[in-house]
Amino acid sequence: MVLPFTVVAGEKNVFSKTNSHSFKVRYDNNPVYRSLDINNNILEELARITLKDPFSVELGYTFNVVHNIDLSDLNNYVAGFSIRDLSCYGDISYKDFDLSPWLLPCFASFRAKIIWKENLEIASYDFRDVPLDESGCFNASFVFTDLNGGKNYTAEIDHVQMTFEPAVAENLICAIHNINGFYAANAILKEMLNEMDSFFKNSRFKKPGTFIAAFDMERILEHIEDQHFLYKLSIPERLEETFTGNLSAARYKLNSIMLHLPDFLKTHSRQPLIFSEPVADLYIRRVNSYFEHAQNIEYDSRDFFYRCGMMGYRCVFLKKISKQLLAERPFQKRNLTASFFNNVFKGYLTKAQYYIENQNFKTASDLLKNATGLYDLSGKQGYPVALNTMRSRSDYGIYNSYLTIAERAIQAGNYNMAETYVRRADEFQKSNAITIISGEEVKRSYENLIDLFIQKAEVFMQNEKYGDALFCFNKTEELSLTISRFNFDYAIEHGILEAKNGYYCDLLNTASGLMKSNDPYMAEYYFLQAKNYREQNKTVIRTVALEKEIENSLAQKKFYDLYSNGIQLLGEKNYLTSHEYLYEAWRMKEQYEWPGAPAVIPHLNETAKYAILKQIEKGQAAIISDSVTLAEEHLHTALKLIAEFGLVESPELNDATDNLKNKIEAKKCQQKQLIIEKLIHEARVASLNIRYAESMDILNKALEISAKCVSCDFSESDSIVHASVNSIMPAALYQMSCEEAAHTLETNDFTGFAHALKRILMIYDELTNRGHIIEKAPLSALISDPYFENKLRISLDHFFTENNFAGCLDILKIFSKNGYPPREFAGFQEKLAACMAKNDLLTGPPVNPEHKLMEHTGNSEWFRPFNKTYLGAF
Repeated sequence: MVLPFTVVAGEKNVFSKTNSHSFKVRYDNNPVYRSLDINNNILEELARITLKDPFSVELGYTFNVVHNIDLSDLNNYVAGFSIRDLSCYGDISYKDFDLSPWLLPCFASFRAKIIWKENLEIASYDFRDVPLDESGCFNASFVFTDLNGGKNYTAEIDHVQMTFEPAVAENLICAIHNINGFYAANAILKEMLNEMDSFFKNSRFKKPGTFIAAFDMERILEHIEDQHFLYKLSIPERLEETFTGNLSAARYKLNSIMLHLPDFLKTHSRQPLIFSEPVADLYIRRVNSYFEHAQNIEYDSRDFFYRCGMMGYRCVFLKKISKQLLAERPFQKRNLTASFFNNVFKGYLTKAQYYIENQNFKTASDLLKNATGLYDLSGKQGYPVALNTMRSRSDYGIYNSYLTIAERAIQAGNYNMAETYVRRADEFQKSNAITIISGEEVKRSYENLIDLFIQKAEVFMQNEKYGDALFCFNKTEELSLTISRFNFDYAIEHGILEAKNGYYCDLLNTASGLMKSNDPYMAEYYFLQAKNYREQNKTVIRTVALEKEIENSLAQKKFYDLYSNGIQLLGEKNYLTSHEYLYEAWRMKEQYEWPGAPAVIPHLNETAKYAILKQIEKGQAAIISDSVTLAEEHLHTALKLIAEFGLVESPELNDATDNLKNKIEAKKCQQKQLIIEKLIHEARVASLNIRYAESMDILNKALEISAKCVSCDFSESDSIVHASVNSIMPAALYQMSCEEAAHTLETNDFTGFAHALKRILMIYDELTNRGHIIEKAPLSALISDPYFENKLRISLDHFFTENNFAGCLDILKIFSKNGYPPREFAGFQEKLAACMAKNDLLTGPPVNPEHKLMEHTGNSEWFRPFNKTYLGAF
């Protein structure tokens, strides 16, 4: 029996070893069985970006596996497996950068086995999707039981699979983006350094456009510094030295140029030439150079050059120019600045018009975005007609370019490229709906693409490539939902149905082939994939007989493995583990029909006795460890096995189970006795602290426990408990009556209070006669609280009004026993005595009034006013 659980260090290590392993994953562009290849996502992206081979890529991993087997408790072992020290190799280089830090797999699946005496597998567990922990390891473990005392064990793993999460591909894309940006930034730095050198060599400080170049270089340099390439990338040492050297040199030289600018500006500050159209044209050419680079250099670095060309226009550039350039002529500041930026705006439009005429719509659009941002700074409402016209022409040009590429890809049968550009056209139209009002052209392209996918799917179906066909049909369904047009519903629905059935059969055929090639582990994997796929698509997939055949074959293979291992373990006299294997084999044989399968019951009966005795042995050990629940579980398992294998008449087993039952009962009585003794001690402590009511509750709990355990002899402790109950009962009742009196006073329950007072005085007198005083007077704690004292006085008046004279007399007794002076209540005593004497006369005059007075007050000196008035009435 094996169970997975968290890795726990065992008490004793019986096996420890570290082995080296390797694992390879491969991607190719053929999407057959794509849904089975859960590595495709990251590997497809890797194939695309490394460009070593855009249609295939291979990764390999080397790693160490630490195997440990620890003894946990009696004959139970913890098998631990740790995959660590992962190292990646293969197609992992991109532009001199090592991509392996971004290619760590997220999950590992493998089969772990425990081998006895080098060839007998006695336990195994299939681990699926074990996560990578923070230390970069895959850790897993399971428990197995065996009687060999930890000898001759080894541990192994096989069928290792490693998989990725989608986020890994995203992180890889981000890393590639930063690598491309790094190379682009380095190229820009080199060009910038050359330009700076020419400033010093050719005295370019004397030219009007100097300040434009200086401020633009500062903008680009800040943009490069903001990328933090040194923190985001593990840059090779040679490249890092070059980059940091260029960056430091550029910052140093730019600071030198900025120091020279004030002298230059003093010389030229009165010359409007610095705001002239040629200078504005110089500015346009600098910005446009980044867009041209983005069009002409390799694809991977275009994005960085494009972002350098987009100005943003958050006024920073304007403020810097205005502050340094116009400090000496503030009265001309607004006019000169407006003149310069009008020239820049016109320059943007002129340059954009040139690119539109040459059908370079992307660069034109980029220039017009800058022009729009610059115009927004003016605060004017509405854009010039010329700007709107050119934006519309450039947007339509880009839109039509996307559609043209998509249509040509459709004609060429390249559905991947076709889908990419149709979606780009769709997204571009939606984000530019002001200039591109209608999206009908996109919908027509979508319909053409859907038709292409259907044609492709039908070809795949004819060639029995159901994975490819299903991929295409799913795409058609997705695209139809995108444009809400369902002209192909029947073809798609029918195609998906047939493709899913074909795909299901492909999985089963793969499993069948693996069975024939004697690889049951992977056969079971594909079989379960097929079975689960059918379960997920119950309404469309037709179950085929092959599924039942494979299930039967896998079960039969498992049966014979269990049976042969069980027989071998039986020969080795490893009865317990043998029983587990044979028992599982017997259950499988009961479920399936296999003609000629060997008989299991005779061997199972041979091991059952030892398995039962082992359960009883574990129960005995549990008793020693004071674990009665665990002992009962082992007893239950033993009794179940005895009944299951017809061993009810076995004297040896009956004696063993009876002995365990008796020990369990004795242990229960012992544990209950300890609980009762603990309760008696707690009750004694409560009593010593004058908490008699609490002590009484504790003693009652002890009596309840004793009453439930009929088979246990608790006579001695019962005697102690009963004696304690008899001893503290009056005191406990006194405290409970006091609590009741307090409650009735607080709730103005005067009737309840009168009854509580009767009990208090009666119990108090009884306790006093026994010489057991728990308070110096009844309700002393209550009387000491001014709130309750006031309530008591109110009760006195209430009782008198209600003619409850006996209650009034009880309250006066409380005041008397608590030391209140009699003169404080003298008037009330006389009034009460007159009323009570009148009542006694009406009911029949007493033979001896003094005897009646004794009943009322005991002729107490405190009640002298009452006594005198009462006797005077007779």
